[in-house]
Amino acid sequence: NQYRKAIVYYKYSLEYAIKINDLNYMSQIYNALSVNYEKLSSYKKALDYHKRFIQTQNNLLNIETTKKITFLKEKYKKVKREKEKKEVEL
Repeated sequence: NQYRKAIVYYKYSLEYAIKINDLNYMSQIYNALSVNYEKLSSYKKALDYHKRFIQTQNNLLNIETTKKITFLKEKYKKVKREKEKKEVEL
């Protein structure tokens, strides 16, 4: 069965993605595993991998949001310092 073969290859890929801590790749694999298990009517496993997919997506979103917040804080500090420097020069 093609779905069973795909699952085997996705699991090998997942091991590698976990090893290198690639959340984007892990997310894609979790989603693919969920879909393949659903096609095989293995709904419990499909749900498990779908939950992992959602959790990984949330982790990615949190990382991205934290980066944006950090960037904006630094930008604010820089603008504030420049403004204070101009005020001192006056």
